[in-house]
Amino acid sequence: MDRALLELFAPREDALHDDRPAFAVRGALRKAGSLERLLVGLTSFAGYRRDPMLWVDVPHAERPAFDAVARDRFRSWQHLYGGALDVVRQRGPTGLAFDLEAPGGCPEVEGMHYLPALAGLPDWRWLREQALAFARRLEVEGQTAQAERYLRRAVDEADPGSASLRFALASLVERKGDPSDAIVLYRTVLAFDQDYAAARDALARLGAR
Repeated sequence: MDRALLELFAPREDALHDDRPAFAVRGALRKAGSLERLLVGLTSFAGYRRDPMLWVDVPHAERPAFDAVARDRFRSWQHLYGGALDVVRQRGPTGLAFDLEAPGGCPEVEGMHYLPALAGLPDWRWLREQALAFARRLEVEGQTAQAERYLRRAVDEADPGSASLRFALASLVERKGDPSDAIVLYRTVLAFDQDYAAARDALARLGAR
């Protein structure tokens, strides 16, 4: 979070000295360590994403439709920035950016932010794959119950229409030894995507239709 980004993103009331459309955050530009500057900058940027219409200008007639879409998108990015803030507080400014990490390789505190972000960005395949990989990582690390809770939240709150999330949940439930529940869950996969071959194969393997 260097001076150029702060001047681009900081709000008017945090301008250093005048009303020109180039602003900077007082706190982040003082002589301080990179961790303190990064936290100040991210916190300021996150706070002013709550109302995206402060950042964009569209024709008045198109504003209601745009506003609804933009709010969902900005709310999701706010969750991702919240995750970034948590990581900075935990690890300092030296960690990888979330979009450079290997799938599922994020700090656990960051992975919990993926689901509320996915709710407003269900068409972002990368984010969905990150959530799936994070759940797999939890299971591999022996946190099966937490992985199941994570995936149940994913299908209930983040992206109820995602067949891949539902299939991941069904597969985990089968692996933990609950075939009857797995059968129900595999059938919900097919309810959302009747051509999901892996779910059909799983039902056949479990002796169900």
